[in-house]
Amino acid sequence: MSNQPSQNTIKRKPTNNGNGKKKHNHRPSNPKTREITISKALSKLLRHQAIKQGLKIDSQGFVQLQEVLSNKLLKSNHAKPEEIFQAVSNNDKKRFKIVLRSQTPNQTENKEATTYDPEKLPNYYICALQGHSIKTVTDSYDLVELPLDKPEMWPLEIIHGTSYANWELIKKSGGLSKMRRNHVHFAAGLPYFLVKRRQTGWFEKKSHGEGGDNGLGNGNAHDESKRCKDGNGIRSDEKNDDFEEREKVISGMRKSSQVLIYLDVTKLLNQKEEEKQCDGTREQFLRFYKSGNGVILTPGDENGIVRLEWVLKVTDAAGNPIS
Repeated sequence: MSNQPSQNTIKRKPTNNGNGKKKHNHRPSNPKTREITISKALSKLLRHQAIKQGLKIDSQGFVQLQEVLSNKLLKSNHAKPEEIFQAVSNNDKKRFKIVLRSQTPNQTENKEATTYDPEKLPNYYICALQGHSIKTVTDSYDLVELPLDKPEMWPLEIIHGTSYANWELIKKSGGLSKMRRNHVHFAAGLPYFLVKRRQTGWFEKKSHGEGGDNGLGNGNAHDESKRCKDGNGIRSDEKNDDFEEREKVISGMRKSSQVLIYLDVTKLLNQKEEEKQCDGTREQFLRFYKSGNGVILTPGDENGIVRLEWVLKVTDAAGNPIS
């Protein structure tokens, strides 16, 4: 028998480069995917873990950009300053802000920065505009209180988005809780992604099985969709709304939200700062704020709750009433 290798023998490629080390195929990462990875790392660090990670964060939520870049969450991704600027600029919900900080003995001035200058790196500071669970962040940058005596500053609608499962828990508990965060979050009107879905008949298409989850989440999508009177998915009581003329609401609600909880804005505006109750106690009124990226925030009452008595109506994502 011949010792020559068969012509049918499969020749395997070497698994090392001659020095015992395995070769690795490094594919260039998708720029968008990398941007999202950096954005998520920023959210985790600036909203929740800055203090745990040993970073100095001020009451407005600012951390020196150099410190952020040196932190393991960003360092493990080899994030560069230019990439941080790009991630902040391209973030779809405008969650972050970078400023160029100048300090004097009597004053600190923050000037918004959109382009990176290497010579100014020590003076760049970055923050998340909302979503904090860090209790020392008490005065988020660009946060504006909505006074009860200035209704023109308030949005016409204040809407909290959640899931069907969470809605059941909210009903049982008696209200919306800020949980571990500093505030309960709301959208300042119907988010634009829902506006477009209603305009384009997205819910109606989903109800007929055209591509996965119907966005209603209650297992009765066909019946729910039929209750949208208009062919484009807009309810009859919304036909007079000029959706295109509305200011686009980009933040304050997850795109996966199935249930929309509308607060009674008129009732909120009629609050008294201290209302004496029949049992002699005084009720704490609800303070509301608007973040730098347009999210409506409230710390809730003394227990961090927005009670159900402040709710005007509840609908599914298509606009159909639910209980």
